[in-house]
Amino acid sequence: MILRVLPSAADPLEHWQRVRVYIGTTDVLARVSLLDGKCVLPGDEAPAQLVAEEDVVCVSEQRFIIRFYSPLVTIGGGRVVFPYSRKPRGAAARKLSSERIQAFGNAGSAEKRFLLLIEQAGVMDFDRAAIALQETPSDLTAIAGRVAKDGSVLDLKGDKSVYLSRARFEELGLAVTELLKAYHRSHGSETGMALIDLARAKFFLKTIEDAKAARSLISLLAEKGTVALEEGRVRMPDFVPKNDEIFQKNKDAFFAYCREKAFQPPTLDQAQADLGMTPRAFSDLIQTLKNARRLVLLSGEYLLTDEAENEMMDVLLKIGGEVTLADVRDATNSSRKFILPILEYFDSRGYTRRVGDVRVVRKAGK
Repeated sequence: MILRVLPSAADPLEHWQRVRVYIGTTDVLARVSLLDGKCVLPGDEAPAQLVAEEDVVCVSEQRFIIRFYSPLVTIGGGRVVFPYSRKPRGAAARKLSSERIQAFGNAGSAEKRFLLLIEQAGVMDFDRAAIALQETPSDLTAIAGRVAKDGSVLDLKGDKSVYLSRARFEELGLAVTELLKAYHRSHGSETGMALIDLARAKFFLKTIEDAKAARSLISLLAEKGTVALEEGRVRMPDFVPKNDEIFQKNKDAFFAYCREKAFQPPTLDQAQADLGMTPRAFSDLIQTLKNARRLVLLSGEYLLTDEAENEMMDVLLKIGGEVTLADVRDATNSSRKFILPILEYFDSRGYTRRVGDVRVVRKAGK
C-alpha cells in the first residue's frame, strides 16, 4: 500500500511502529513495515505493508486512516494497492516489493494491473488471477482478452485459462527447443517427440501444470514456426528423421528374433549379444520401439513386443474362465520365470484381474 504521513504530524512514522488502522468499518491494530527507509517524515509518502494483528477484509484502491496507538492521534493514511502480500526477506526482496507496490499504485486501469500481475508472476491460472485482482470471472475474461490482443500476455486455453507473460513464454520456448534437440540426438529415427510426452515435461509441470494449457503453448510455438507439430508429434522444423536401411534391418531382425523366443522373452543384454548390434544402435532401436508403444520392459529387463503381447491375450482368451499361472505356462510351453512377469504386466494394464491364485481376463488386448 501507499502510506502518507500528514504534514501536520508531530513525529515521523517509524518502521515497525504499532498503529491503529481504520479501513471500512474495521478498526484493527497493526505494525507498519516500511520497505524503503526507517521512517516516513511528515508530509512524505512511501510504499509499505501493514501487518495487522487480525484478519482484515479490504479491496484494491480502498482508503484507510492510521492513528498512533497511544496517544490516539491521526497521523496519516493511504490506499490499498494490492490486498495480498508476503513479508519480504532481505534487502533485494524489500526493494522488489517496494517497486511492485509503486507500480501497482501508478497503474491507472484494470488492464495495466492485470499486465503487471502476469509480468511479475510469469504464469498464473485464471482462478488465482481473479482472486489477486478481485475481479469477477466475466470481467477478468474481458480484461485478459483486451491485454492479450497485442501479445503482451498469452492466454493458454486449458481446463481454465492460464496466463503467461511474454518473458516466460520465451523461456519455455527455449526449454522446448533444447529438449527437442536432445531428443533428436537420442532418437534420430523417430519423426519427433510425442506431443503428450512433451506437454508432461518437468519444466511444464513446474510452471503451467495444466497439460492442456501446455499443449496450447506448444501449438503457439508451432504457429510461430519455432517447432513443427504433425500427427501428434513435435520436432524442430529443420529436423529430418533417419530412415536408413540399417535401422530398418535392425528392426526386422529384432522382431524376428523375438518371435523365435516366443513366450520366453530375452533380456536386454541377451538380445544385444545375440543380435550382434553395437550398443548405440541397439539402444536407439529399443528406445524408438518403446516410444512407439511397440515394446515394454518387464521387471526392468525382459523384452515384450506388442506382437507377443497380443498373442498372449489370445492364449488367455482361449483358456477362458479363471486362468492360473500353470494353465498359461502349459499352454505356452514356457516357465514360471517368464510367465509371471508377463501376467503381472497384464494385471497392471487392466487386461487381467487377479483374484487369489487365479486371473480373470478383463480386456481383450490393447
